[in-house]
Amino acid sequence: MLIDALRGTPSPEALAFRRLAARETIVLGDVVLLEALRGVPTEAGARRLAERLAQFRQVAMLSPALAEQGAAQYRRLRGLGLTPRRLADGIIAAWCIAERVPLLARDRDFAGYVAHCGLRLQPLDAPSPAPDPG
Repeated sequence: MLIDALRGTPSPEALAFRRLAARETIVLGDVVLLEALRGVPTEAGARRLAERLAQFRQVAMLSPALAEQGAAQYRRLRGLGLTPRRLADGIIAAWCIAERVPLLARDRDFAGYVAHCGLRLQPLDAPSPAPDPG
């Protein structure tokens, strides 16, 4: 979705990303940065992409406390019969939940985190939600 937005692809998620980026600070987690950069086949291309991504606020997404929370969320989902497939998604979800930041994503692997762990998704066609007061 991030790469689609940077390429100008007209997907609903890419369009929502560009709308948000025009009016808000976009937070880019280091895990997302890693996922984006690992898909670039050349070092020169990776450097160009890293320069483009430097415009966003970059944050570290994992700490010992968040690792524990993420593992607890994983166990909760497993206990409900849902098995999250990707470790990176679990880290991203745990950070967004802890920081009360809505996630803009098209990956249905986040559905369990939304339904059972308190992850909020950024609506594709609506303005950004007000910050969570709690």
